[in-house]
Amino acid sequence: MFKFEFIKTNKKKIFLLFIISAFLVSFITYKSNNFAIDSYINNQNTALSYIYSGIDIYSDEYSSLTNEEKDEYGVSQNIIMQAFYKDINNAKNNNDKEKTAFDIRESVIKQINENKKLLEKMSIETPLADRLDFKWTDLEVEKMIENDTRVTDLVYGSYSSNPMRVLITLSPIFFGILPIFLLLISFASTISKEKNLGNIVLLETQPINKIKILFSKEIIMLLSAIIYFLSVVLFTIIIGFLMGQKWYNGHLEIYRIFSTDGNLYYIYAYKLLLKIFLAYIIMVIFYSSLILLLSEKMKDSLSVIIITSGIFIILSIITKSFDSFKVIYNPLFAINYKDNILGRVSVINKAGNWVTKYTDKSNFGVYYIYFLISIFMSYLSLLISKRDLSFVKKKDSKFTINSLWAFEFFKILKDKNFSKFIYSIFLIFIILCLSFFIKDKKFAKDYKENLPIIFMLKLDSIKSTAEMNLKSYREDLGFSIDSEEYKKEKKMWDEDIEKFKKLYDLSLKAYDFYSNGDGSSFYNYKLNEIMNNENIYSSYIKSGNYTEPSYLESKKVYKSMAKNNNETALISDELFMSSLEDVDIWKSEYRNDNVYSHSAFYLPRRIERTYPIDLIVIGLICMISIGGYSYDREYGNQIELLYTQPISRNKYHIKKFFTSFFLSLIVLGLIFIILFAFGLVTEGLGDLNFPIVQYIKDVDVEKKLF
Repeated sequence: MFKFEFIKTNKKKIFLLFIISAFLVSFITYKSNNFAIDSYINNQNTALSYIYSGIDIYSDEYSSLTNEEKDEYGVSQNIIMQAFYKDINNAKNNNDKEKTAFDIRESVIKQINENKKLLEKMSIETPLADRLDFKWTDLEVEKMIENDTRVTDLVYGSYSSNPMRVLITLSPIFFGILPIFLLLISFASTISKEKNLGNIVLLETQPINKIKILFSKEIIMLLSAIIYFLSVVLFTIIIGFLMGQKWYNGHLEIYRIFSTDGNLYYIYAYKLLLKIFLAYIIMVIFYSSLILLLSEKMKDSLSVIIITSGIFIILSIITKSFDSFKVIYNPLFAINYKDNILGRVSVINKAGNWVTKYTDKSNFGVYYIYFLISIFMSYLSLLISKRDLSFVKKKDSKFTINSLWAFEFFKILKDKNFSKFIYSIFLIFIILCLSFFIKDKKFAKDYKENLPIIFMLKLDSIKSTAEMNLKSYREDLGFSIDSEEYKKEKKMWDEDIEKFKKLYDLSLKAYDFYSNGDGSSFYNYKLNEIMNNENIYSSYIKSGNYTEPSYLESKKVYKSMAKNNNETALISDELFMSSLEDVDIWKSEYRNDNVYSHSAFYLPRRIERTYPIDLIVIGLICMISIGGYSYDREYGNQIELLYTQPISRNKYHIKKFFTSFFLSLIVLGLIFIILFAFGLVTEGLGDLNFPIVQYIKDVDVEKKLF
C-alpha cells in the first residue's frame, strides 16, 4: 500500500514541488539578506550580545562607589572602549573575510577580559540582576576558544555568518508555515477525491484494511516533509558557500537555554538543529493528521483548504494581537521551534519594541502532547472512514436556470464550500475588528495611567543629566558658578528642564483633552511634544527611531488637526511614519499610521494599513474563481460534460470568470458593510476630516526648489 501511494504521489510531482519550494525559500532568504538583518540572529540576550561594557551605571553597585571611584571607572572604561573600537575598525578594513571574523572575535574577547580586570581591580561586584548573564558570557568566550567558533552577537555576528547559524536562526521561516501550506495544497483531497472517484471502495475490495490505507497516506505526507527539510538544509549550505560564507565551525556554536530555575544551560548548534528537526516532524504529524481528518470528513479538497486556511488565519490574527496567545500551547506559535526549545520567546509590544518572555527549558516536552493529539485525530479519521461512504443526493433546485450566467451564479451559491468560505472570511474580519477594539480600549487605559509617569521619568532623567554636567563644569573644568561659561551652560539646562516641566504638566491634562473631545488642545499638546523633544528622531529607523520626513509630516498633520479641531484619536507613537522612510518595512506595527481608532470611516483604512489587504482581495477573487473550476472537476468533471453541449467554450469560460468576479465584488461589499457597522456601533462614524498625507509623483523638483 505504501509503494502504491509513493508511486501515485511521485507521478503527481508532489515530491518535486517540495524540493523546488525548498530551493526557492533558501535562495530568496539569501537574496533578500534576511539572515543578516533578522532580529533573531542571536537570542542569547547576554552581556556578550551587547558587547561587555562593564556594569550598569544605574545599578546599586555603581551607585555605592565614591565620586573618585566613579571617575576612575569612567576614564578606564573609556580607554578600553576606544581601544576596542580601534581594533574593530582595523578588523573590518581587512579584505580577508576569515581573518576579519577571527580578528573581531579576538577584539571582543580582549575587551571582555579588560573589563573583567577593571572590575576586579576596583573590587566592583557584578550586579545581581546581571550575574547569570555575565557567567554566560564567560562560558561563551570559553567555548569560542575551545571550539574555534566566532562571535554570534547581533552587532558583529554578520561578519561570521554561516549556513548552520542561518538554518537555526530562520527555522521559523524555513520550517514553519510554508511546509504546512505545501502539505495542505498537496494532500487536501487525499481521501475526499478518492471517495468521489470510488477509489476507496475499490481498495476496500482488496486484502487491505482501512488502517493501512490511512497510515500509508500519513507516511507519504511525513516523507514529503522530510524531503523538504533535508532539501532546505542542503540548499542553504550550498547557496551559503556559493555566496562566500564560511563554515566557522558553526555546528559547535552554543545557544543558551533559558530556564525559570535560574541555572545556566546551553546546547550545541548541531544538537539544536536535531531537536528542531524532531519538533518539526511532530508538528508535521499533527497537521497531517488534521488534514487527513478533515479530508475524511469533507467531500472535496476545497472544503479542507477553506477550513484549514481559516483556522490558520484566525489563529494568526489572535496570536499577533494578543501576547497571551504567544505560547507553545498555541499550535501556530509552536512552529517557532528554536525559541520554544530554548525557552525564550520574543514578541512585539504595542510600541513596536521587542519584549522577551522566558518560559521553561522543558518546553520540548509539550511537543509530545501534540503527538498524542495527532494519534487521537488519526483514530477519529479511522472511525469516520468506517461509516457509510455514500453521499446523500442533493435535492433538486427550485431556481429556474435559463442562461449560463444563472447557471454559474446559482451553482456557486448552492455549493456548500462557498458558504464555508464566506463564513470563514466574515469570521476573520470580525475577529480583526474585535482585536482592534480590545487593543484600543487597553491602550486608552494605559495612556491615561502611564503618560504622566513617562514624562516624570524623562524630567527626572534630564534633571540628573543637568546636575552631572554642571558638576563636571565646576569640578573637572574648573568654572566657578559666577563665570559666564557656567551661567550659559546652566541657562541651557534650565531651559530644557522648563520645557519638560511644561510637557509633564500638559501630560496630566492630555487624557482629559482626549476624553472630552478637545481636538484643538489635544493636537496642540502632541505638536508641542515633538517640537520640544529634539531626540525624537534620528537618521536610522532600523534603530527604532523615525527620520526627518516623518518628523516634518507629523508637524504638518498635527498643525492641521489642531487648527480644524479634529476629533481626538489616540496615537501610539509621537510621530506618524512617513512613506518616505528609507527602509524595508517588515513589521506590521510600522505599516500602520499609529492611530488607535476603529470608527466606521477609519477602520477600513486601518486594516488596509496594517495588513496586505490587496493580497487578501486578490486571493478572495482567485479562491472563488478557482473554487468554481475545482467544483466542476471534482464532481463528475462537469466541464467535460458541458463541452458536449452546443456552447462556445470561450463564451463559457468568460461568463464563468465574470460571474466569479461579480460574486467577489458582492462579498467585498458585504465585508465593508460589516466593517462600517462594527465601527458605527462601537465608536461612531469617525472623523471625515482626518488629514491624510498625499505624495505627488512626477513633480518638477527644479521649479519647486527655485
